[in-house]
Amino acid sequence: MEARKTPWLTLVVVVVVLAGAFLYYQQFNNYRLERETLAQEEQALTAAQTRLAAVKKLQEQRDQLEADLELLTQLLPDQAGEDKLLVDLQSGADQAKMDFLQVRFSDRVTNQGYVGMPMQLQLNGTYHELLYFLDYLEFYDRALRIDELRVDESEENGLSINIRASAFYAADATSAAE
Repeated sequence: MEARKTPWLTLVVVVVVLAGAFLYYQQFNNYRLERETLAQEEQALTAAQTRLAAVKKLQEQRDQLEADLELLTQLLPDQAGEDKLLVDLQSGADQAKMDFLQVRFSDRVTNQGYVGMPMQLQLNGTYHELLYFLDYLEFYDRALRIDELRVDESEENGLSINIRASAFYAADATSAAE
């Protein structure tokens, strides 16, 4: 009877070993698949973190760009306002104790979103007065660009100063179409 039990016992052991090997193989495949899934999820997490950092950077840029846009909107009036510009330039020259001799406007230059008003200013004064006037222009509440600054010696009043500059204002739909 012992001899009869041995083949059955061997068969049971073989079945148990095969079942164990099959279960081990299944677990190993599941483990490998889970590691691949984990690697993919880690890559997706890294990509999401990169996108999040980019979005945060864009948010910071957006805030800065909105502040810049607000400042530019303040610096670009809706209309040319030559009369106010002339009064302000005269006021700046007076504050700097300069002689404001002449201003000549040239043809306007229309660009996308704004119009430039080229002008030439003629002033007399000293070097330090010129610096005060330039400081005034730097902090002026309107967009100005100095294209050329020419200083010549004048026999009567120190320095003869010629400034070629442009003032800007926002272009409306009608002036942009022209």
